[in-house]
Amino acid sequence: MADRWVCRSCWSSNEDQWDKCLRCNVPRGAEADPQAASAPAVDPQPAWWRAIPMRFAWVGVVAVVGVVGAVTAASRDDSGAIVGAGNLHIVDVRVGDCFDLNDGLDVEEVGEIRAIPCDESHSFEAYAVTDLPAGPYPARSTLDAEIDAACLPSFEAYVGRDYETSELYVTTFEPTPEGWDEGDRGILCVISTFNAETPLTGSIRDSGR
Repeated sequence: MADRWVCRSCWSSNEDQWDKCLRCNVPRGAEADPQAASAPAVDPQPAWWRAIPMRFAWVGVVAVVGVVGAVTAASRDDSGAIVGAGNLHIVDVRVGDCFDLNDGLDVEEVGEIRAIPCDESHSFEAYAVTDLPAGPYPARSTLDAEIDAACLPSFEAYVGRDYETSELYVTTFEPTPEGWDEGDRGILCVISTFNAETPLTGSIRDSGR
């Protein structure tokens, strides 16, 4: 498992060999420098930020398309667990659900996903969901702050290991402006392996990974 370090400015997790934070460009071990943070970061590899060729910053963001017209085909048992694979709109994903993306990883917006029982091979597992307050569509800084507050503290509680030392990676799904106008307020935090290149089998809840 590769070592990582966490930026003191934005709490992004970075690969051990990087000298600067991928997300905010602050040097390793330094406090936030407004001038440095405003400078464009030089990505050692493509970042997963509002797109899905994969995630190298601590958290990636994928836009969620509108709610209207979604058809749910996945089935749940009485406890709410997915027991039959099928389509499910991303806004209907619950904590503990496992899934793949219908259109592959190289997408910027996601509507329906393929929900899968967690004991079968899958790419992602949802571990936290939070709803934003109603109002105008949030500014990017507000969304980033809400993502940090929702996803970082929840990781250790769900997995049983802090994110900095975990072998697992995180991305999030946020509403598009169009989805926001249709009532979507949710931020969804999900876990995968690095680049989602190695499928998960079994839930990672309390796995200590």
